[in-house]
Amino acid sequence: MIRAVMSLSLMILPAFAFQNIGISDSGPSKRIVKMTKPAYPPAAKTAGIQGSVQMEALVAKDGTVKSITNVSGRPELIPAAVDAVKEWIYEPVVKDNQAVEFSVTVTLNFSLQKGAAAASVAKDAIEIPGSVQQGKLVNKVSPLYPPDAKAAGLEGSVKLRVLIGADGMMKEIRNVSGPLPLIQSSVDAVRQWIWKPTFVDGAPAPVLTEIAVNYRLAR
Repeated sequence: MIRAVMSLSLMILPAFAFQNIGISDSGPSKRIVKMTKPAYPPAAKTAGIQGSVQMEALVAKDGTVKSITNVSGRPELIPAAVDAVKEWIYEPVVKDNQAVEFSVTVTLNFSLQKGAAAASVAKDAIEIPGSVQQGKLVNKVSPLYPPDAKAAGLEGSVKLRVLIGADGMMKEIRNVSGPLPLIQSSVDAVRQWIWKPTFVDGAPAPVLTEIAVNYRLAR
């Protein structure tokens, strides 16, 4: 299997979307012959959420996308990015007179028009290691193991970077990475977590931290 890295920068505008597409490929040329436009999720647009989604796509011998793994990015943007890339078709790659599978790493950047992004609420947040912040949990909802992932014997870890409000409530999940089938259940669970407030100079403060949600099957 051939492996290459492809970076796509997509400036997605709120009105009619999908302008200024820049493609750079550090590996062998992989020409896209059909590119489906990702739709900017309405809720993410309203909230002013921007960011990138990165994934690894395995392309079949006929040029269709066979599978997507190693997804990372804003959870609000991941479904739209994955749904679009699944529809892409590449020009088949031939090696020794035979078509071969290959993988590409694709990055899609979602950007709103200037002034459309919401102001960040994290400017006053303090960074606390996940191992320390874990000790302040007062409500931890366990994620449901997705049935399809369990049936396939899929295990793994989902990593989330989160913003916790001064009141200890989940404010925002800023980035998530891990096996695609496990991401949504992790996000759904962590959004319900509650922590004891963190105080700085006697006043409650927002916190940035990282969380790892591990999925292991019983042996």
